[in-house]
Amino acid sequence: MRIGLKFLIIFLTPLCGCVSVKIAGSKLEKAKGYEYQAPAGRFEKLDSNSADIAWISKSTGNTIAILTDCGPQADLALTAVEGETLSALNNVNILNRQEKSYNGRTAFFTDCEGLMDGVPVHLSLVSFQKNGCNFSLSHFGHNSAKTKERPIFQSFVEGFKAP
Repeated sequence: MRIGLKFLIIFLTPLCGCVSVKIAGSKLEKAKGYEYQAPAGRFEKLDSNSADIAWISKSTGNTIAILTDCGPQADLALTAVEGETLSALNNVNILNRQEKSYNGRTAFFTDCEGLMDGVPVHLSLVSFQKNGCNFSLSHFGHNSAKTKERPIFQSFVEGFKAP
């Protein structure tokens, strides 16, 4: 299953209670051997069948997640990796996008706003590829809490190490 569809399933769950279903026949695998520290603050682990791991803020309902796809079918251009996640939103407005070195690779750091199920949302996304895997680190949720939680996500991103 591609990252964009996973993203949509994960983040619609807190907003509307949707259920994730694993699609048979997928040849993509999750990355192994990466290191991270769970987000600080009021974030608690969120059960998700789609993300490698995700956390939800008990105070805002916003989420931080790690999504990976590995294998021959994961060989996409970096813009496609980013685009799959952004495609989960309607009326996307990219506020800031930077290309930087991250974990020894080129990465896109993207901040955007859009609509999900008619609700205005904010997404901060780090997209990169390493060792045959696509990585997406995301902070997603309601616009009202983005500034308050930005340092938590930045710290999470700084502590993430891909194999």
